[in-house]
Amino acid sequence: MSSDGAKAFIARWAAASASERANSQPFLCELCNMLGVATPEPTRETGYAFEYDVIEHHPDGSITKGRIDLYQRGWPGEPNSSLNP
Repeated sequence: MSSDGAKAFIARWAAASASERANSQPFLCELCNMLGVATPEPTRETGYAFEYDVIEHHPDGSITKGRIDLYQRGWPGEPNSSLNP
Protein backbone atom coordinates (compact mmCIF):
# COMPACT_ATOMS: atom_id res chain seq x y z
CA MET A 1 0.00 0.00 0.00
CA SER A 2 1.48 3.31 -1.03
CA SER A 3 1.26 6.44 1.07
CA ASP A 4 -0.23 8.31 -1.91
CA GLY A 5 -2.84 5.59 -2.38
CA ALA A 6 -3.82 5.75 1.28
CA LYS A 7 -4.06 9.55 1.16
CA ALA A 8 -6.25 9.41 -1.96
CA PHE A 9 -8.50 6.80 -0.34
CA ILE A 10 -8.89 8.93 2.81
CA ALA A 11 -9.59 12.09 0.80
CA ARG A 12 -12.18 10.33 -1.37
CA TRP A 13 -14.08 8.88 1.55
CA ALA A 14 -13.78 11.94 3.79
CA ALA A 15 -15.99 13.73 1.27
CA ALA A 16 -18.61 10.96 1.14
CA SER A 17 -22.15 11.39 2.40
CA ALA A 18 -23.03 9.91 5.76
CA SER A 19 -25.23 7.15 4.30
CA GLU A 20 -23.73 3.95 5.71
CA ARG A 21 -26.03 1.60 3.84
CA ALA A 22 -25.32 3.26 0.49
CA ASN A 23 -21.56 3.54 0.99
CA SER A 24 -20.46 0.56 3.06
CA GLN A 25 -19.95 -1.97 0.26
CA PRO A 26 -18.07 0.34 -2.14
CA PHE A 27 -15.96 1.61 0.79
CA LEU A 28 -15.08 -1.89 1.94
CA CYS A 29 -14.28 -3.13 -1.59
CA GLU A 30 -11.99 -0.14 -2.19
CA LEU A 31 -10.37 -0.70 1.20
CA CYS A 32 -9.72 -4.36 0.34
CA ASN A 33 -8.22 -3.33 -3.00
CA MET A 34 -6.03 -0.69 -1.37
CA LEU A 35 -4.79 -3.24 1.19
CA GLY A 36 -4.21 -5.86 -1.50
CA VAL A 37 -6.60 -8.43 -0.02
CA ALA A 38 -9.42 -10.31 -1.72
CA THR A 39 -12.81 -8.64 -1.97
CA PRO A 40 -15.90 -10.42 -0.60
CA GLU A 41 -17.61 -13.12 -2.64
CA PRO A 42 -21.14 -12.75 -4.04
CA THR A 43 -22.35 -15.79 -2.09
CA ARG A 44 -22.52 -16.26 1.67
CA GLU A 45 -21.57 -19.93 1.48
CA THR A 46 -17.90 -18.99 1.04
CA GLY A 47 -17.83 -17.44 4.51
CA TYR A 48 -16.58 -14.09 3.19
CA ALA A 49 -19.42 -11.83 2.14
CA PHE A 50 -21.50 -8.77 2.89
CA GLU A 51 -24.57 -8.54 5.12
CA TYR A 52 -24.51 -11.37 7.64
CA ASP A 53 -27.43 -11.54 10.06
CA VAL A 54 -26.48 -11.80 13.73
CA ILE A 55 -28.33 -12.21 16.99
CA GLU A 56 -26.95 -10.53 20.10
CA HIS A 57 -27.85 -12.23 23.38
CA HIS A 58 -28.08 -9.86 26.36
CA PRO A 59 -27.54 -10.73 30.05
CA ASP A 60 -31.22 -10.06 30.79
CA GLY A 61 -32.22 -12.80 28.33
CA SER A 62 -33.40 -10.46 25.60
CA ILE A 63 -32.06 -10.59 22.07
CA THR A 64 -31.36 -8.01 19.42
CA LYS A 65 -31.28 -8.80 15.71
CA GLY A 66 -28.62 -7.00 13.73
CA ARG A 67 -26.24 -7.39 10.85
CA ILE A 68 -22.55 -7.34 10.14
CA ASP A 69 -21.56 -5.26 7.11
CA LEU A 70 -18.68 -7.58 6.17
CA TYR A 71 -18.00 -11.02 7.62
CA GLN A 72 -15.19 -13.50 7.13
CA ARG A 73 -15.48 -16.85 8.84
CA GLY A 74 -12.62 -17.67 11.19
CA TRP A 75 -11.46 -14.15 12.04
CA PRO A 76 -10.51 -13.30 15.64
CA GLY A 77 -13.52 -12.37 17.69
CA GLU A 78 -15.77 -15.01 16.15
CA PRO A 79 -16.99 -17.20 19.04
CA ASN A 80 -15.66 -20.47 17.58
CA SER A 81 -12.57 -19.05 15.91
CA SER A 82 -9.36 -20.96 16.50
CA LEU A 83 -7.65 -17.54 16.47
CA ASN A 84 -9.27 -16.43 19.74
CA PRO A 85 -6.89 -16.36 22.73
